[in-house]
Amino acid sequence: MTTDSDSAVTSPFRSAQGRSEDRAVKRQALLTAAVQLFNERGFHATSLDDVAARVGVTKPVVYHYLGNKDQVLFECVSTGLALLREAADAARAQPGNGLDRLKAFLRSYTEVVMGDFGRCVIRTGEETLSAESRAQFRASKREIDAAMRGMIEEAVADGSAEVADVRLTAFTIAGAVAGLAGALFAFAKGSIDPTLISISMSVDFLVMTLLGGVQTVVGPLVGATVFHSIRDLLMPLTDHWRLLLGLAIIAIVLAFPRGIVGSVLQLRSRLGWEGDVGQAGAGARA
Repeated sequence: MTTDSDSAVTSPFRSAQGRSEDRAVKRQALLTAAVQLFNERGFHATSLDDVAARVGVTKPVVYHYLGNKDQVLFECVSTGLALLREAADAARAQPGNGLDRLKAFLRSYTEVVMGDFGRCVIRTGEETLSAESRAQFRASKREIDAAMRGMIEEAVADGSAEVADVRLTAFTIAGAVAGLAGALFAFAKGSIDPTLISISMSVDFLVMTLLGGVQTVVGPLVGATVFHSIRDLLMPLTDHWRLLLGLAIIAIVLAFPRGIVGSVLQLRSRLGWEGDVGQAGAGARA
């Protein structure tokens, strides 16, 4: 005869481990939806209602698993930076010389920035984040930059690579990969529309054009190079980098009223005209 205590009862409730796994899966689904929307529409044009609708849940569910919108963005970029750190650690463990490890890191680095979370890191300006998140974001980016420079220095030390300026080389490589990711974004998404460009980004484009010169073909390219170079130089130095960037832009505009390229072309034209006049005067005197 069996009793109730002897019979096995199967619990209809999930175990603690099962509930933890379910939570991780749901959280990852919401995070993936959020990062895809941030990449497609931009941070300011995306709401938590959009994220909830993408997954088929309600807005409170997003708050429960991820927090507010700022926390969601920081989680997205933190995930991307964590993937880059993992790529650096894996590359350091690779056999071979310094150049071999650098190549392994660059392959993984490219794969990450082509993905959703890596693209979010590239597209997110630190001014979008809160002050606390901004400091952590900046520190993590410096860590990735230091890892790349370390591998370049290692390649130079063992003679597998010849590099004149390690920091400039690291900056150039990172910029080239980021540019490639941006260029291929249209192919990955299938289309590009104006919603991808926020108001702040539109203002940046305008400033770049003014810095380079509005009546020249290469002016905007030169302006973009100068703008990003100054910004990337100032951002790690102080939290007040926007003030310094604004002052630098004002100084450049005052020094080059027609833009950098436009002013150089104007100066070149004046020097050429004066040269022609000087030669004509010398011929008359002869």
